Amino acid sequence: MGNIVVLFAGFDMDAASNNFCLEKSFAGKSAVDLALAWASSNGERTFVLSLPKNAAALSALSPGVDVIEDDSWTASKIASSIASCCEKSGCGTALYAWIDLPFLNGGLTERLLALHRDCASEYTFADGFPYGIAPEVVDSGTASIIAHLASEKDFPAARTALFDTMRAEINSFEVETIVSDFDYRPLRISLEASSKGSFLSCRSLFDSLGASAPSSVDADELCRSASENPSVIRNIPHFFDMQITSKTRHRPLYAPENAGIGVEKLPDMSVEDFRRVVDKICAMNPDAVVSLSAFGEPSMNPDFVAFVEALSERGLRILIETDGLSIDESLVGKIAGVLSSSSSKIDWIVDLDAADASFYAKVRQAPEADFERAVASVGLLSASFKWHVYPQMTRMKANEENLEKFFRYWKNPESPSGGKLIVKKYDSLCGKLPDEKPADLSPLNRIPCWHLARDFVILSDGSVPKCRSCGNSSILGNAFTDSLDDIWACASPFYVGHVRGEYCGNCGECDEYYTFSF
Repeated sequence: MGNIVVLFAGFDMDAASNNFCLEKSFAGKSAVDLALAWASSNGERTFVLSLPKNAAALSALSPGVDVIEDDSWTASKIASSIASCCEKSGCGTALYAWIDLPFLNGGLTERLLALHRDCASEYTFADGFPYGIAPEVVDSGTASIIAHLASEKDFPAARTALFDTMRAEINSFEVETIVSDFDYRPLRISLEASSKGSFLSCRSLFDSLGASAPSSVDADELCRSASENPSVIRNIPHFFDMQITSKTRHRPLYAPENAGIGVEKLPDMSVEDFRRVVDKICAMNPDAVVSLSAFGEPSMNPDFVAFVEALSERGLRILIETDGLSIDESLVGKIAGVLSSSSSKIDWIVDLDAADASFYAKVRQAPEADFERAVASVGLLSASFKWHVYPQMTRMKANEENLEKFFRYWKNPESPSGGKLIVKKYDSLCGKLPDEKPADLSPLNRIPCWHLARDFVILSDGSVPKCRSCGNSSILGNAFTDSLDDIWACASPFYVGHVRGEYCGNCGECDEYYTFSF
């Protein structure tokens, strides 16, 4: 029996955040066009799992495909549809991928199918490659089993839905994989067209290939081209770290104020200035994550709720890092009210830094009584923002012996956070603070800085430093008055220097280059 191709298009292709997949930016073709072309070359029959609103457009793009409609795709529905498509076609194997992948590779697909057949595998995938160049190979019977497993605790469709469902019972399946000679995962290259950033990465890579069709390029050559092209990895900022106040209640051992980088006496940002900047952010990257927590306790800005509302109105994802001491039922109610149905678009980090009051007071240089209030805030927030609240410990020599206790308590699903937590790496701010790292986690070979590639820091007076560790120095422009695109372009030479192994200024002393925000 041969194989079929099942492509997933169960997202609103006309929505502002998804319509990049239809842009004709690849020699007159779109990401969807290229995915459909790959499908027609690699399967006896092509099926597309679609929302009803996409069905007509997909049929027009490729009249030969079978469109299966559902208005609410889940992991179990995807797996069940793969099984039924195999049965309908008389084929035992399906190639499964999302339809917004313009770089699905023909050669790698053939290798996966050969391995799948030769090893009598039930599920075969490619590992260590950038996302988007290889499909998953799954047998019909296996898809039925996955559908049953997913139905027990179903979840909305995700790019890793099949493997995520199998994970708990992975030893019950015959699984094979093709492993890349080089592990590209640390580069976080995502060759899909679901957002502006990933679309720009795809377009940059496509332009670098010249006249070659993406599907026909050797997979290893394609990966190398992507990894060596700075504009594939760095195109637009994804994380905007904004200071709306410089006020703080505590001065932890790791606080930037202790390093003298000039961020502790800046005035509060006004809501009016903030709204203007947020409009610029939306134009630059509508899928950005905006943090209100750079260098200050955001809840100490008297207009804190209005800042959250401004982000919610524009549909941006929000991150709040707080000491938790302002969190009460009234504030939580106000935030939940302005977010309305967008409560899943906000994440909270509560800085605890310890598992008990004595270590809390030592690390945060704070009253022991504040510890219980901070812990209580996790429960208050979790009641309205379940699964989006993270107690955090910044790991240091000063609290290392308290780490296991912190981890065991908060990792428990019965804890106020439901098992969510963050253990954060200590940052010496390019050596300006004493070395408090209990362990060196840096990679053997230095990589270009992730923060220069993806982060955009804005201080409360509008100043934009090269990176967070620079504080109120190395200012590239002002977000209130200058173009964000122009400021971002000014930082590009620093990132290109990192690609070449050149580290100017404080960069040579920094070990935050391998840490990742969003």
